[in-house]
Amino acid sequence: MFAKRLLEKKVIGRQHLQETEVLAIDDVDIRINIHYGILSTGSILAFDPIQRILAVASSDGRIKLVGGDNFEGLLVSPKHCSYKHLEFLQNQGFLVSITGNNCIEVWDLDKRSVACSLRWESNITAFSAVTGSFFMYVGDDHGLISVFKYDAGIRQLFRLPYKLPSDSLIEATGISDSKHQSVVNVLPQPCTLRNRILIAYRSGVIILWDVDESRSASFLSHKDLQLKHRVVIPKHDTEDIILKDVSWYDLEKKEITSLCWVSRDGSILAIGYKDGDILLWDLSKSSTAEEQGVSSNICKLRLSSADKRSPVISLVWLDNSKSGNSQGGELFVYGGGLKEVVTVLNLEWSSISKDVRCKGRKELSLRGSFADMKLISSASTQAASAKDASLFVLSKPGCIHIYDTGSLWTVNSISGHESSISFPSVIPIVDPVMTVSKCFYFYGSICEMSPVLPALSLPGNKSWPITGGVSNDRHSSKNKINRLYIASYQDGTVRIWDTTRPVFQLSCVLSNQAKLENFVDSMASSISALDLSSSTLTLAIGRECGLVQLYDLSGSDETRCYFISGSRKEVCSSVKDTKGPKCTAIFKLHISSVQAMKFTNEGSKLVVGFSCSRIALLDVQSYAVVFLKDPISNSPVASVLHWKDFSTEPSKTSKGELILMLTIDSSFCAIDGYNGNTIQLMRKSNAISIHVIGNHSLDNNSVSSSYVLLCCKDSLRLYSAKSLFQATSKSVHKVKLSKPCCWTAYFRKNELICGLIVFYQTGVLEIRSLPYLQVLVEYPLISNLRWNFKWDTNMEKIITSTEEGDVILSNGSEVVFISVLESENSFRIQESHPSFHDPVLAAAPSSTISSDVSDPKKKQVRKPGIMGAIKGLKVRKPSKHTENGCDSNKSSIQLEDIFARDPFPETSVWQLPELNIDDIEIDEPANLECSSSSIETGKRRKSKKSKSEKILVTQRVESMPRMRSQQEILAKYRQSGEVSSVAGDARNKLIERQEKLEKITRSSENLRSSAEEFSSMADDLVKVLESRKWYHL
Repeated sequence: MFAKRLLEKKVIGRQHLQETEVLAIDDVDIRINIHYGILSTGSILAFDPIQRILAVASSDGRIKLVGGDNFEGLLVSPKHCSYKHLEFLQNQGFLVSITGNNCIEVWDLDKRSVACSLRWESNITAFSAVTGSFFMYVGDDHGLISVFKYDAGIRQLFRLPYKLPSDSLIEATGISDSKHQSVVNVLPQPCTLRNRILIAYRSGVIILWDVDESRSASFLSHKDLQLKHRVVIPKHDTEDIILKDVSWYDLEKKEITSLCWVSRDGSILAIGYKDGDILLWDLSKSSTAEEQGVSSNICKLRLSSADKRSPVISLVWLDNSKSGNSQGGELFVYGGGLKEVVTVLNLEWSSISKDVRCKGRKELSLRGSFADMKLISSASTQAASAKDASLFVLSKPGCIHIYDTGSLWTVNSISGHESSISFPSVIPIVDPVMTVSKCFYFYGSICEMSPVLPALSLPGNKSWPITGGVSNDRHSSKNKINRLYIASYQDGTVRIWDTTRPVFQLSCVLSNQAKLENFVDSMASSISALDLSSSTLTLAIGRECGLVQLYDLSGSDETRCYFISGSRKEVCSSVKDTKGPKCTAIFKLHISSVQAMKFTNEGSKLVVGFSCSRIALLDVQSYAVVFLKDPISNSPVASVLHWKDFSTEPSKTSKGELILMLTIDSSFCAIDGYNGNTIQLMRKSNAISIHVIGNHSLDNNSVSSSYVLLCCKDSLRLYSAKSLFQATSKSVHKVKLSKPCCWTAYFRKNELICGLIVFYQTGVLEIRSLPYLQVLVEYPLISNLRWNFKWDTNMEKIITSTEEGDVILSNGSEVVFISVLESENSFRIQESHPSFHDPVLAAAPSSTISSDVSDPKKKQVRKPGIMGAIKGLKVRKPSKHTENGCDSNKSSIQLEDIFARDPFPETSVWQLPELNIDDIEIDEPANLECSSSSIETGKRRKSKKSKSEKILVTQRVESMPRMRSQQEILAKYRQSGEVSSVAGDARNKLIERQEKLEKITRSSENLRSSAEEFSSMADDLVKVLESRKWYHL
C-alpha cells in the first residue's frame, strides 16, 4: 500500500512538472547568427576586384567574408580541416576553396553554404580559376593539370576532358628531364586572358602553354641556364655586388616555391626558390641576342649573403612602369632572408642597357607570424598601380595590416616609420582592449546619435577598396532602435551600436564630455562596469578610479551636469546643445574601483558595488546618495541585484525591497533596500552569479512566488523569497553539476522567465528549464565555433546575454551573436542578412574585366631582354593572340569547346576520326504489306539519317586540321616506333578501307537492282488496277 502511494505521488509529480515547465525541447534551437572580426587562425587572402569582396580562409575550416557598410559573414565547412587554396569565381557569386584533404568546395555566396564538393584522388598542389568564368585549373603532385567546370544550374562540379600531363608537356617541348614533376603553380598570363597559362613544376621546369593552340609558347629548365651574373640586393644605397659564375649543376638542385608576374603585359616572371634565391625571367627576346646566339633574359637576386636563408614563400609585384624605355616597380618578398619581415625592392631596368638596378630596399616589420599578403587596388580596374594600391598583410593571430605603397620611400618611411593601419574592426576587442560589454532591449524612442569616427580610408587618403555586398534589410525607419550593444574600453571610451538589424551600425562614441579640472586624469581611466535602464534610457558608467557617470539617451532638454560627492551637490559644467547622449551627473563616492552596477526595474535607483566590498544606492532622479554601506567582507563585489517583491509580505526587518550582493570569495548577502541593513549573510563555496525568478511554484499546494537562484561552479541552488526575508538559508531545490561552470544567465519566453543558460569551462553551452533545472539541450559551442578557447576571469564582463535568449561571446578578435530560442527574428532569417553578390554589378562586367586590355593606351609593347647573359633559352615568337590583346578574351562557349577535347589523346600520328564502314546498315527490299508499316519504316530511316548526319557533322567539326609544331609531330612519331612500321600501318589501313569500299559498292548494286524490280512491280500493279471495274473492287 505504501509503495503504491509512493508511485502515485511520483507520477503526479511528473505530470505537475510537465505542466509547470514553460520551456520544452522543441523551443530550443541554438544557432550562431552573426560573426564579426577577422579569424584568429586566418591563413589565406582572396579578393574579388569586381564585386569588391574580401575573403579570409582559416586553418580550421572557416572562411570569413568582408564587404562594405559593416557587411560580414562566416562560412563554416562541414569538415574541420585547413585550406590550401582560396579563390573567387570572379563576378560569378561563388568562392572555391581547396581543403587540406584535397576536397574542392564551391561556396554559394548568396546562400552562404557549400553548393557542391568533390574529393580529388591526388594531392592538389596548384589551383587557378579562369577569370570571369566557371572554369578552373587543378594541378596535383603527379604533374597532372585537370580542368573543372562548375554548373550553377544543377550545382555540380564536372571534370572536363582537357588535361595536361607533365610527361606529355615535357615531351612536346623537348625538355630532357626525368624527374618526378609536381605542379607548384598555374598562373594565367596577363593581356592574354584565358588564352595562356604558366605552369611551374617543383623541379624547376616552367612552361608557358597556349590553351587555344595546344602548344608551348615558351619554356625554361635549369639545364638550359648558364648564368653569367648574379645580383645581390644591398641593404643600403650601395652598388650592386657582382659575383662569380654559377654552373647549371647548382641550379638543378633548386625547387620552386613561389611565382608572380613582374610586368603588366606578362613578359617578365619572378621565380622564388626554396634556397632563398629569386630569378627574373624575361619571356621576350632581343634581336641582337639572337644574332649573337646569346639570350639576355635571366637575372638572379639574393636578399642576403648568408649561407642559410629562408625559402621565398610569397611574391607580389606592383608595377610603376612609365612611358618610354624605363620599366620597373616594387617587388614585395616574404622569405629569402633571416628575419621575419616583408622586404620591398624598388627595381628598375632599361630596355637599352639591359641592366637591373635596385633603387631602394625597405623591410616591413610584422606583428605576428606571416600568413599571406595581397595587393588590393582602390580603383575599379583590376590592374594595381602605386597611386591606388595598398598592401594587405595577414598575420596570426587574426591581424591584417595595410601599408600605403605610395609612401614607402618617403623620409619618414625610410627612417623606420611605415604608413600603415590595422584592419578596422566593426566591434574592436583587442585594439583598444574591451573591458565590459552588455546588450539591452528597450521599447521607446532614443535620441538621435551620430558616430564621431571618420569614414573608412586607407593610408595616403585612398578610398576604402572593400565596398561589396548588397543590403537585404527591409525594415522600417532606422530611427526605431530597440536593441543596443554597448562596450567600454581601457582608454575610457564607450561605443554604442545599433543591433536592431543583422548589420550592426556604430551609433555613438562617448568620450570625456565633462571636462573637470580636478578629474581630467580620472575621466581617462578604464571603465570597469556599466548598465542601462530600459525604462528611463539612462546609461551608468563606472570607472576604476571610483567615478560613476550618468548619461541621458532619451534626448531630454537637460543641459547641466551635476557633481555629487557625499552630501555635496553642485553644477560642474553645462553641456552644449549637441546631438547624442549627454552626461548629466558624476558621482565620487570612493576611490576604489567600481565592480558592479544595476538599475532598479523602474530605473529610479542605481546599485553600485565597489572593489572594497562597499555597496551604494543612488537616487538617479534627484542625483542623491541614499546610503553607502560599510564593507561586508574583504572580497570585491562580483555582482549586485535590486529586487522589490510585491508578492511576498514584508517582514519586520524589511519592507519588501532587497539588494542582493555576491562577492568574489562567494559571500552571498541580502541587504535592506531602504536603510542598508544586512538581512542575510551566507557563505557558499564557488558561487559565481545570482538571479531572481518569479511566478513559479515547486509543488501542487503552493501558489506562484519568486525565487532566488544561486549559481555555483559545482551546483545550482534555488531559494524562496520567504526564506531570505525570514533569515533562513535552506535551499528548496539543488542540482549538482558534472562539469565546472563559469557563467550563467536566464531568458524569457512569453514574458515569463523559463530557462537558464549554463556555460561550462569546457566550452559546452547547456540549456535548463526553470524552475526544476532540467537539462534540455547540450551544445558544444566552442567546438562548433572552432575556437582555441580558454576561460579567463576577465571574460565574465565581456560575455553577456539578453532576456530574449541572445548570447554575445568574444574571443581574440572575434565576436559572435548566438540565439537560443526557436523564434522568428531578423537575426535568424537568412534573407534579412546582406548578400555578398550584387547581380546588378554582375550584369555588365565585360567592360571592367577587359578594361586593361582593350585600352590601347594601356597596351605595352614587350621590350627586349633585360638582364645578365645566359645560353640556351628557348623562346617562341609571340602569337597573334598576344599581339592583338583584346582578341584573347575568349568567351565561355569557346573555352568550353576547347576544354571539350583532350590535347594529348592516346592515338597514333593521325588524329582524324576513323570511319566504321562495317557499322553501316543496308536495308534489304521489303515486301509491301501495309502502307502504315512503310510509313513507320520511313520515319525510322529518317531518324537514323538525322542521327548519322549529326554524328558526321560533329566529326567534321572535331577533325578540322590545324598547324602542329615540330616538337608535337616528333613526339607523336616517337611514340609510334620506326618510320617503316608507321608506313606499314598506313598501308594495311588503306587495304582495309579498299575492302570496305568494295563491300559498299556491291551492296549499292544489289540495292539498285532491288529498286528497279520494285519499280517494275509497281508499274504492273498500276496497270492491273486500272483494268479493273468499280464492281470488281
